[in-house]
Amino acid sequence: MPEGGSDAIVRMQDEAFDGFGAIVDAIMTQAEARLKVLNTRKRETCPASDLVIGLQCGGSDAFSGVTANPAVGFAADLLVRAGATVMFSEVTEVRDAIQLLTRRAANQEVGRALIREMEWYDAYLARGGADRSANTTPGNKKGGLANIVEKSLGSIVKSGSSAITGVLSPGAPVNITVWSYADKLGVAVLTDDETFDDPHDATEALSCAFDELRSAAGLSSRQDGIQRRIKQAQPVVGRAG
Repeated sequence: MPEGGSDAIVRMQDEAFDGFGAIVDAIMTQAEARLKVLNTRKRETCPASDLVIGLQCGGSDAFSGVTANPAVGFAADLLVRAGATVMFSEVTEVRDAIQLLTRRAANQEVGRALIREMEWYDAYLARGGADRSANTTPGNKKGGLANIVEKSLGSIVKSGSSAITGVLSPGAPVNITVWSYADKLGVAVLTDDETFDDPHDATEALSCAFDELRSAAGLSSRQDGIQRRIKQAQPVVGRAG
């Protein structure tokens, strides 16, 4: 919001509007005020590891799963290898091909979390007596998709082929992403002001946790090396927001 702005939402049902034109005028007024602020921003060079990318539904048709979506998935893998965080969503879009995601889970906990989300979705539909096969929209069908399975298969390829390291609940404040590349381990921590005053508190706790894991496994302590690597990785430590 621009400084001094108060109303962040235009409610189309507001009785103050005397027609569709008034609603459009209100939306344009807010858009122009925001553009004045956005236009003052300047591009800054940053490493790919600073990026947090969200992948979302783009309106599927018969060609999405063999054209645009695989290209997005390929780009997602490149970004992950460079240290970026990529988030992929929509339970409704993957339910009928979830077996393709669980095999990519980094560990059993992640795999179980994926299954848990699918079970929640099934229970949600059952409470309303809804059939998930009705998910395909008229636009999907007009574009050539025959059913939700085809839609799910096309949707999943947007996520690439990298290991899935976590399942986030809505509004989750901390996301720790781990990826493996060139026989090395990298860790990125994404947090917010309400969770940690200093994001390095999270990385220090993480290094101690690694040391405890090595000790529990009967391995020699390498905490000093871990701490050194985490400190060298400061460009990938940042705040959400």
